[in-house]
Amino acid sequence: MKDSVHKYNKNDLSNSSNKLMLKIFGVVIILCISIIGNNNILNAKYKDNKSVEVDSSLLTNNSPITNKVITSGNIKYSIDNVEQQEDENNPLLGKDLKYIIVTIKIQNGSNKVEIFDAFDMVLEAAIKNEKKVIRNISEYTIYNVQPETESKAKLVYIVPKNISDIHIKSEKNSNIDFEVEI
Repeated sequence: MKDSVHKYNKNDLSNSSNKLMLKIFGVVIILCISIIGNNNILNAKYKDNKSVEVDSSLLTNNSPITNKVITSGNIKYSIDNVEQQEDENNPLLGKDLKYIIVTIKIQNGSNKVEIFDAFDMVLEAAIKNEKKVIRNISEYTIYNVQPETESKAKLVYIVPKNISDIHIKSEKNSNIDFEVEI
């Protein structure tokens, strides 16, 4: 009798361990699918499996409305360059969308490393007379700006072709607001 009770407890423990392992496995699978899905967006491919890249021959350089420098603490921010790309053969863009690529310069005047999170930089624009916020989709989002140096960050946005009143803003720092013209 003792052995059957003991076996029951072992089986019970084994079943709960198996259930826990299945739950952990399920969470890992969901995380992997999520990561792969996000990576597929960033690494989109044409039907013939070639990577989608920003083609520099299709870019047109433009300047921001002003060469405004925004200072926040020991950090200075400025727009270095604004470009756009239209490519109807790009599966991410099609005929109604385009890329806007903004290069922002970050100057660190402090004596410590400062973190710049490009994911917090959104493009706000009027689309059909309605204000919309569009997220930065650049591959790199975290920049460690070394003391007494400057770094440049590329911000990439997919926007409709007919937008106006374009601003590049920080969601975390209301002082960072650049008006740009394309």
